[in-house]
Amino acid sequence: IDVRKGICLSYSPRPPLKREVKKYTSYDKQRLSVTPGCTGLWQITGRNNIGFEEMVELDLSYIQNRN
Repeated sequence: IDVRKGICLSYSPRPPLKREVKKYTSYDKQRLSVTPGCTGLWQITGRNNIGFEEMVELDLSYIQNRN
């Protein structure tokens, strides 16, 4: 992943593993609508203390409110 080449942003939802995406609902897949990043809101706010559903909500909130 290279931020300099535009392959990855410094701050945006982190890219999931392929095996994780296979389990995503259509709602969860919305987090894939942006270029992946090195870190996202859920890593900063709670890391391992946040479940998958809350992670998706935080990522979607970031996507909807980014500028």
